Amino acid sequence: MSAANFFRGARKAAEYAAIRPKAPDSVIDELLQRVKVKSLAVDVGCGSGQVTERLAGRFERVLGIDSSPEQIAEAENTRPKNLEYLVGDEELKSVSDESVDFLSAFSSAHWFDIETFYQAASRVLTPGGVFALVCFEGRPRTRSRPELQPIIDDFFLTISEFRASKRQRLLVEGHYKELPSLPVPEVEQLSHHWVDLDRSVACLVRFIRTLSYFQAFSEAEGQKSSEVSLKELTTRLKETMGLSREIPDEDVPLTLSWFWFGRIGIKPVKAY
Repeated sequence: MSAANFFRGARKAAEYAAIRPKAPDSVIDELLQRVKVKSLAVDVGCGSGQVTERLAGRFERVLGIDSSPEQIAEAENTRPKNLEYLVGDEELKSVSDESVDFLSAFSSAHWFDIETFYQAASRVLTPGGVFALVCFEGRPRTRSRPELQPIIDDFFLTISEFRASKRQRLLVEGHYKELPSLPVPEVEQLSHHWVDLDRSVACLVRFIRTLSYFQAFSEAEGQKSSEVSLKELTTRLKETMGLSREIPDEDVPLTLSWFWFGRIGIKPVKAY
């Protein structure tokens, strides 16, 4: 199943935009410090534009591409003037040769036909252009409450079996190290970046619902069964915190942490 199929419906796209952890500014800063010319940035698999919009403040022009019309429609709601969104895929057919100074894929490369994307990257990047594949671990951590982590780990171990492919699971859990060599010389892997967010148990459930593999789990096991699984998760969390299971999920604070990782390459400058 393609990524677009998991985000059909405006309501689902809006929830994705509202609850997904956003790439920290420290990640974007680390990437862009390597970009010498800032004429055009292209963000592939841009989703609802969480990163794409921030790039608009750093480049003359920005193009966001996603295979989901619903995600693009959500992104259009807050589009700056120098930012354009298109429905498209990793072939980048609408992008001219050697025109892109920064080409990124945030939390999307594991959905792509990677060889097709690599070929497109080689074609569209300018000499000196930066290529970045960035993602976060889907499984959140409870670094401030380590006793809760095994409960979340158990739940994610179950639903991760329903990723679109075993390859996807290995790529994300392996921090993209299993991807083929980048199409341009690799500079280094992204530094370690943690994002800590003060959320609630209800927010954790909302985040889980946005995961493609939870949606696949729900389709395979049935809506009722998946809701029971979520209820069991929240109950175990509350009991481990010493709280009553009757307390509403939104009234149970929970700090969630996500680890961001990535790989960076730069297209060589032509020698004359």
